[in-house]
Amino acid sequence: MPDFTPLVLFATAVTLALGLAVARLGYRAYRRTDLAGLRSLSAALVLVVAGSALGAADQLLGVDAALAGLAGSVVTATGFVVLAVALYGSDRPRPERRAHDEN
Repeated sequence: MPDFTPLVLFATAVTLALGLAVARLGYRAYRRTDLAGLRSLSAALVLVVAGSALGAADQLLGVDAALAGLAGSVVTATGFVVLAVALYGSDRPRPERRAHDEN
């Protein structure tokens, strides 16, 4: 049976890089607009990406495959719950910041 470890590591690295880049863009949009939904979207993307990485932990860290799969699935599912809240929750901008809060 061929060893797919290098391919799994490469795919996980690409997933982490792209997912975190998109999460960063979402967070930057949140900082510009103060929309709480964008902050939640960024957090959800980080959780989904982290779940993907945890799913590959058996290859990366030598963890039991079943445990890595369970941990990855739980974190990914949590990310999708946060995503659903971000999409369906109320999206009110934060109250205006006072001048001394800007420092």
